[in-house]
Amino acid sequence: MPVKRYVKKGVVFTPQALSSMGKALEETTEILRIRGDETKRRNVARFIIGLAQEDNNLDGAALRDRAVAALGGVAYCAVPGPPQPSNLRASAELTEKRWILHDGEGSAP
Repeated sequence: MPVKRYVKKGVVFTPQALSSMGKALEETTEILRIRGDETKRRNVARFIIGLAQEDNNLDGAALRDRAVAALGGVAYCAVPGPPQPSNLRASAELTEKRWILHDGEGSAP
């Protein structure tokens, strides 16, 4: 079902924006496993529409990821690359101290 039916009267989006929001809605409801629940679907749609209005980010994948993270699916994330450590010094210290396993054996470096 298109996201357009959830857009309030007077709010205008381009066809491309509606398409991106629609994809985000479909994927978000699938990930959160709420496809059959119309009340939850409507709330997710309104949330996605609000995200699109707030920051003009009309990329469907970004809208989906933000909606899933905000609505309880924080374990899901479509990260395009490996996560980056937030504390590089601590990360370097852990890397120096980590155990390296070879053929099932553990040994400290």
